[in-house]
Amino acid sequence: MEDSEDLTPAQYQKRIGAVLRAKRIELNLQQARLAARAQISVGAIKNIEAGSGASLSSLLSVVCALGMHSWLEQIATETNVTERRNKEGVVRTRAHQGYKRKKYAQQAQDTA
Repeated sequence: MEDSEDLTPAQYQKRIGAVLRAKRIELNLQQARLAARAQISVGAIKNIEAGSGASLSSLLSVVCALGMHSWLEQIATETNVTERRNKEGVVRTRAHQGYKRKKYAQQAQDTA
């Protein structure tokens, strides 16, 4: 298997399509039933599974319809943006991810 850093967007599409198809089969769902759950067309399901493209909205609908919310959490972390002025008075924008800090703080509370 190829190193993830070497994959092209088209290769990622195929890989994601294969993961979603495997999950659909694991859940014993036909494409038509998944399409109904996700409120998209069967053609869109076929395109996603084939890795031939889909809108972000369709992709998210399928992921949610398959119950793969934790999969989304891996890529959709909370990002906070702060603005500060440097010594020259120029506004600098900085993005940081607070999700991991909150997650680890919650884990620490749970184990205490």
